[in-house]
Amino acid sequence: PTLKDGAIRARNLLTLKQRREFDGVYLEALRQKYKGNYDAAFDLLDYALTINPNDADALFQQGLILLQSAGYSDSLLRQRGERQLQLAQQLSPSNAHYREMLGNYWIQTNRYERALRLYEQVVVDEPTEEKFTLLELLQESTAHFDAALQTLDKLQELGGEANGILGRKTNVLELQSRIS
Repeated sequence: PTLKDGAIRARNLLTLKQRREFDGVYLEALRQKYKGNYDAAFDLLDYALTINPNDADALFQQGLILLQSAGYSDSLLRQRGERQLQLAQQLSPSNAHYREMLGNYWIQTNRYERALRLYEQVVVDEPTEEKFTLLELLQESTAHFDAALQTLDKLQELGGEANGILGRKTNVLELQSRIS
């Protein structure tokens, strides 16, 4: 038997009436968000989360609203938004979109070690040249030089430009020798 994501298990614990109410509130929250009514969307998501506090989708959407509206001026709202994105990703670990968005957030906030752990899985989900390049840069910036060289080898297998990759390998080896 396949283990279901935590969000699916949490939704299955709701009664039919609760699921319908949650779905209606959640869909209206998304509608408000896409109309640009972020305060209304936030409030509706708050209500949806009182019905089902472990719904990854609602946590993720509200986390995004918090991070977009709080900017960097309100650290409490930013921390809450971060926690919600993390919880959504933990509740729904198979959701590649959550993983990548959280990884991108960690990159934007210069938390490369955290982003690296997520991006190692992101390239497994979707092995594109762009994602391998970002993974290699994260590995390089966190001094994981052997892993960066392996990633460059995989990038070359994907058909990356041989001369560019050779130059990048040389740069990684130079960085590695300076730090060692």
